[in-house]
Amino acid sequence: VLFTNAWGEKEIKGFKHWNWLKKNNPDINFKELLGNKSLEYMPDFYNSGNCLLFLSLWPETCGLVILEALACDIPVISYPVGIAREIIKNGENGYLIDDYNIKSVNESIHLINKNKYNCRDSIKELNIENTCVKYIEFLGE
Repeated sequence: VLFTNAWGEKEIKGFKHWNWLKKNNPDINFKELLGNKSLEYMPDFYNSGNCLLFLSLWPETCGLVILEALACDIPVISYPVGIAREIIKNGENGYLIDDYNIKSVNESIHLINKNKYNCRDSIKELNIENTCVKYIEFLGE
């Protein structure tokens, strides 16, 4: 189970929840990446796990790590912040935890079977062409 956070050990970014999960699941292999890392490192990090936890309590604008993980075909368990509300579909590419309850996250971790998801397909519509069209539609001509 993966967790990454460029801000480090910040409670607002879910670090306290991350520590609770590690403490209460000694049978699970957890891997964290805290602080900034070069982009070249990230695919290996994502591909070293079965799922990514996005536990931010902060009102994210996007949550790029969600898209990066899905692009690496890694399901995501997330609170409903940023792009997570739009892109995470329960049981299809991960799980959206609407109640911000760490016990719900814990239950979802045990539902993850990396091989049953096709996460890349869930973000194909987010290519540059489609995104530009949506921006133009939003802003008007």
